[in-house]
Amino acid sequence: MSTRLFSILLLIFLLLTNFSGFSQKRKNKKDKTEKKTEEKAAKKNVIKKYSDVITEDAESGDGLFKVHRIDEKYYFEIPFDLLNRDMLLVSRIAKIPAGLGGGYLNAGSKTNEQLVQWSRHHKNIHLKSISYNSVAA
Repeated sequence: MSTRLFSILLLIFLLLTNFSGFSQKRKNKKDKTEKKTEEKAAKKNVIKKYSDVITEDAESGDGLFKVHRIDEKYYFEIPFDLLNRDMLLVSRIAKIPAGLGGGYLNAGSKTNEQLVQWSRHHKNIHLKSISYNSVAA
């Protein structure tokens, strides 16, 4: 009986030491992932230089505010005095092929109106579409 008891105790001891080893490894993995997320957060908090973001490869255009295109990304330089102000965007047809529209559409015809507002929340810029309900009396 004593050898059987000894082997059972030895088996339990081995199992417990293996499980504690797994828990330590998991803690190390968690520590590594926590460090990585902290490093990513620290990188996100750093504001890049203008020249690092808008490079010489950027195609830029002036208007109400500057618009830069780099590859497939667009960057807008919105002055602070234009934030939180209502802006009316009107879409118009620039050109139409001859014979299209049956005489109902002309170049320059208005196709859509939209009221928008740029706003700043912490480090983010939001574009809101504003709608007003008109109630007939």
